[in-house]
Amino acid sequence: MKNYKYLIFYFFISGLILFNACNTGINFFSQSDDVKLGREVSGEIAKNPKEYPIFKGNPSIKKYITNRIFKDILSSPQIAGRNTYKYQLKIIDNPKVFNAFALPGGYIYVYT
Repeated sequence: MKNYKYLIFYFFISGLILFNACNTGINFFSQSDDVKLGREVSGEIAKNPKEYPIFKGNPSIKKYITNRIFKDILSSPQIAGRNTYKYQLKIIDNPKVFNAFALPGGYIYVYT
């Protein structure tokens, strides 16, 4: 139960960071360039499971994160490119790291 509290707190903070990062600004790259770059970097991450092990644990945790937190964040009217980007959530299984990051094109990574 203690882990769930940390997990909920972590994703709450991550959500706040994501909302803050949604400010409009100048982007020198096209949306298709963003998608291409994000796909390439995501592929590089997938090739390195030792450094970025994808979470394969309790499916109810992933379901909770996806359905209750990730989808709530994406339903915000401030999310840019909702129809352009196919937002994807990946959970990296490393409890020693307390972080999250996003790649261009809608790729979002969070640590356990």
